[in-house]
Formats: sequence, C-alpha cells, structure tokens
Amino acid sequence: MSFAEKTAQLWLEIDQLHLKYLQHDDNVAKIELRKKLEKKVKEYLCLVPQDRKFVSSSTGDIISNSARWITEFSLTKAAEAFQCIEQYAANLINQPWRQEYRTIRQFNGFYMHNIKSVLSGAEKLFFSMGYCRDENDPEIFKLPLQRNGEAVVVLDSLTQVARDCLLARMESIILQDIYMGVVPQFPLSLDELIEFRRDHIGTADHAVRELLYRKNQSRFQLTGANQQFGGAPQIYSPYMATVPGLPGFPGSGIGAPNSFPPANTNFPANSNAFPTTNTAFSPQGMFTSGTFPYSTVQAGQFPAGTPVFQNNPYQTGYMSSF
Repeated sequence: MSFAEKTAQLWLEIDQLHLKYLQHDDNVAKIELRKKLEKKVKEYLCLVPQDRKFVSSSTGDIISNSARWITEFSLTKAAEAFQCIEQYAANLINQPWRQEYRTIRQFNGFYMHNIKSVLSGAEKLFFSMGYCRDENDPEIFKLPLQRNGEAVVVLDSLTQVARDCLLARMESIILQDIYMGVVPQFPLSLDELIEFRRDHIGTADHAVRELLYRKNQSRFQLTGANQQFGGAPQIYSPYMATVPGLPGFPGSGIGAPNSFPPANTNFPANSNAFPTTNTAFSPQGMFTSGTFPYSTVQAGQFPAGTPVFQNNPYQTGYMSSF
C-alpha cells in the first residue's frame, strides 16, 4: 500500500468512526469508541502536512492566533474548548428541534469560560455550522429560520465542523506533548513550536528529538563564538601585542592598545618616495630630522647580533632592521 493509499484509508476509517461516535448513545461503549477514534486521528495528523490536517484551513489558524493573542494561552484548555464546540455541533446533529440549541449567547458563563477566553476566532466555527449574528445583539448567534419556523440545519456542514474540532483538539494535544518534551531542557515559545509543527511532519517524539538537537546545536555554536583563551574570553584586536622590553604605542597605557596612535608630526611631506641615498630600506631614512623617534632601545636589552624590532605606529606589527 502506498503512502497516499494509507492516508486515504486512514481518513475513511476516521470518517466512519466519527459518524458512529456522533450518533452513539452516551454509555461506556461510546467512551471506548472515542479512544479508538482519537488514536486514529493522532496517527493521521502525524502523517500529513499542514494543508491536509483540517477540512477548513482556517481551523489551524485558530490555534496559532489564539497562541498569539490570548493572554496566558493554554494548549490543554484549547483542546477542551475544541471538544466543547464539537459537542455543540453534535447536539444540533442529533436534536435539531431543540430550541436551546438554536441560539448561542457569548456572554453565557459556559461559553465565556470555556471558549471565548480560550480561543481567538472560535466564532468562525459557529458561522460554518450555519449560525449568524443577531441583528439586535451581535453577541448572540442564531440559526436562520425557514418559513415554517424550523431552523435551517445543514448536516454536512455540522459534521465537517465537528470533524475539524476533533482534529484541532488532537493537534493541540500533540503540540502540548512536544512542548512538555522540550521545555524541561530548553526554552521554547509557542510561536516557535507552532511554526515548527506547521513545517514538519512526524510524531511528537520525532519533533522533540529534532527540537532538542537544534537547541543543542545553537548552544554549542554560541559557546564556540565565545570560547575562552588563556582563562579569559578571546578579544580580537587589529594590533599585535608589544615585544617585551620595547615601549608600547604612543599614548597607550597598556601593551596591546585598542585605539589608533596619534599622528607622527615628524613624517616628511614627500614620504611617498623611497630614499635616494640608501640601497636598502631603513626606517631611519624616512625621517629628515636624522633621528628615528622609536629607536631608543637601551643597551643590553638584546644579545649581540639579535635583530632589533622597532615599533612602527603606522603598521599592525613590527619592522625588523638587521
């Protein structure tokens, strides 16, 4: 069986189990059916990309928007909220004649506590069921009525919304499992979590391992950029350290300055030309005064025959004269 055939078969099983669940009487058998259904849904969500997870693409946006805009957003509460909306749809499917199901008041305590304070954009799911805002009070959703006074109930729309709520509930649970697998070791924002889940296919365990690997890599890269050298952090400077026994750069209080030295006022105006009297380059030949200002090395500092390294403030290093 190919991958496409497997996912198609799995979706068909979910469709049949869910319809059976919605129409089932409340008893122990329904609880067992629910467990089997949720297991199938979880498997399906771990096999398909984001654009195939829900009947309506806006359902997935409710999760991301809620994480962004709801204060103290909870994935656990979001999963419960989606199940509540699923129950609203199931009530209309099974008992469309009941008057209390035709009107939803958003200021109702149950709705406020379990849905409105938990999800951002949940009203879209009710509009997909067939509800519309009351003309006199926008906080009230009502089903439109037919000429005979019966509410307009579209079973296909109700079933699709109930299915999406089931899928969104299980997706929230998967996200929560990933979150709890990562945060004990590394910080993880909900935006980062949802974006990762949107771009990757796999189980919660696979996602946890991938995120932990990435977090570890980021930590090691950051540590490598600040490795310690000689007991202190590395400091990158455009200048080399001074040779022991020689003076530092003019005006510096330490051996390895981090600022440019002041300009040398003894440098001649025609310094771009090589000296005409010397066949070999000599730093002393660059000065018209006849005195090289950086050659004051005291006798006895270097053994006889050792090259003298003279400090040149116009180069990043030292020049050697033999």
